Amino acid sequence: MAPAVGATPTIVTTRPDAPDADPSGETARDAAPPTATTPPAPTKESRRWWPRVLVSLFLAVAVAAAVVLAYLLLRTERHEVPDLTGLTEQRARAAVSEFDWEVQIRRERSDDEPDAGQVVRSSPTSGEQLAEGEPFFLVVSDGPRLRALPDVRGITGADARRRFERLRMEVSTVERVHDERVAPGSVVTWNVAGQLSSIAGDEVEPGTEIELALSRGPRPRTVPDLRTLSIAQARGRLEELGLELQLAERVFSNLIEEDLVVRQRPRIDSRVERGATVTVIVSKGRDLVTFPNLDGLNFRQVVRKLEESGLQRGEVLGSTQGELFRVRVDGTEAEAGDQIARNSDVDLVFL
Repeated sequence: MAPAVGATPTIVTTRPDAPDADPSGETARDAAPPTATTPPAPTKESRRWWPRVLVSLFLAVAVAAAVVLAYLLLRTERHEVPDLTGLTEQRARAAVSEFDWEVQIRRERSDDEPDAGQVVRSSPTSGEQLAEGEPFFLVVSDGPRLRALPDVRGITGADARRRFERLRMEVSTVERVHDERVAPGSVVTWNVAGQLSSIAGDEVEPGTEIELALSRGPRPRTVPDLRTLSIAQARGRLEELGLELQLAERVFSNLIEEDLVVRQRPRIDSRVERGATVTVIVSKGRDLVTFPNLDGLNFRQVVRKLEESGLQRGEVLGSTQGELFRVRVDGTEAEAGDQIARNSDVDLVFL
C-alpha cells in the first residue's frame, strides 16, 4: 500500500544479529582485544586561540623590558656623604660639587669649630647615602659661642678671675681704688676693655679682655683739729669721718675753757684708717690758787710763800733788804685772797 501524500516516511534500521554467546556467557565483542583511540582533529576555533596567547606573552615581556630599561635610564645616582667637619665652606662645597646635591648653608656659633667659616657638621652626616638632587645641609661656624658676662662686684678678685677664666676670657687688674663699702681686695667695678658701658648679661666672645678695679678699702681719714670744741662737737666731727672718739683724763688749762678739748691724739692732719679712735683731752678750766697774804714778810719769806701757793717769783724791783711795797700779776695789783692762775709770775717791788 502506498504511503499517503504528506506523511513523514519512517526509516527502519536493521540491526545485525548478535553473535552467539559461548558457553561461558561472554560475547565475541567482549572477548575481542581493545583498539587505540585516535584524538579528534583540532577545530577551527582552537586554531584561532593560540596566536592570541603568543601576542600576550610578547607584550608582557616587552613591557617588563621597557620597565627595566626605564629604571636603568631614569634611576638617580646616590653618593656617600664625606666627612667635611673642620673644612672651610668653600672647600666643603668643592668636595661635594660632583654629587649634584642642593647645598644649603646654615650658620651657628660653635665652640667645637670656633673659627668662623668652618664646617661644624652636615645633614645627612658623613657615611650616609644621599641621592643626586636632594638637599644637603652644611652647618657653618659663625665663630665661638657667646658668653654672658657675670656680675662679679663685691666678690674677691681671685673669685672674679676664676669665673671669667672659666668662660675663657682674659682678666687684668687695671687699678685699685678706695671704696667705703667693698672690702679690700674685692671687685669694685669691672668692664670689657674699651667698653665702659658693659653690664652683666651682655654677651661677648671668648678671649674678650675684662678689666677689674679692686678695692683698697675705705680711703684714709685726715684727723681734724678738735681743739676748743665741746665733747659733743668733737664727736660729731669724728663720726662724719667714720672715726671714734675716746675721752682721756681732764686737765687744767689757763687758755681753754672748761669742758672744751685741749689736746688730741693722733696729732692734727695725721692719716688714719676709717674706724680709728681719736683720743681727746678736755679742759678742767683754769688752775687757780688763792693769793697768799705777804704783809710783813721779807724777801726770802715772800718768795717761799709764793712757791708754796703755786706761784712763782717774777721781776723784782728795789732793794730786797727793804719792805715789800707792791705786788703785781700780769700788770695788775694782787691782794690776799685773789684767785690767781697757778704758776703765774708775781712781780715784786721793794722799798
